[in-house]
Amino acid sequence: MDKQHIIDEIARTANDGRALGQQQFKRETGIRTSDWFPAFWQNWSDAVAEAGFTPNKMNSAYDVNELIRHFILLIRELKKIPSSSDLKFKSYHTIGFPSHNTFRRLGTKSSQASKVLAYCKDKSGYDDVIEICNAVLTPLETKSISSVGEDVVK
Repeated sequence: MDKQHIIDEIARTANDGRALGQQQFKRETGIRTSDWFPAFWQNWSDAVAEAGFTPNKMNSAYDVNELIRHFILLIRELKKIPSSSDLKFKSYHTIGFPSHNTFRRLGTKSSQASKVLAYCKDKSGYDDVIEICNAVLTPLETKSISSVGEDVVK
């Protein structure tokens, strides 16, 4: 594999003036990382730059409050805490909605409800969301109280 061939392939496969990411480039061309690293470039960004393109930037993390605001919009739409499949469906069909994987930062269903409640705490107009989140957390609190009571009875 020669360097010029790889540069030509980067240029050929570019979309709207943007080079493909490393994995998509491999899928499109069959050119593997081992074909260019370490022989020609130290990283994919260097190869892209030498081909005359601006290297792609990594996505930055969402601010947790912005993530919660997106989550709340979906809670209101679904009238429940979204499941992972709800999040995946929404992100697939809605431009600008974060990837379903991003919401893992909010934790489990009860953790999500707790974080949303904390966000809504000092804000007005979230009564519907608070009710949905409390419905998720109340059975957990009741279960905890019941299990404590069972230990005392035994």
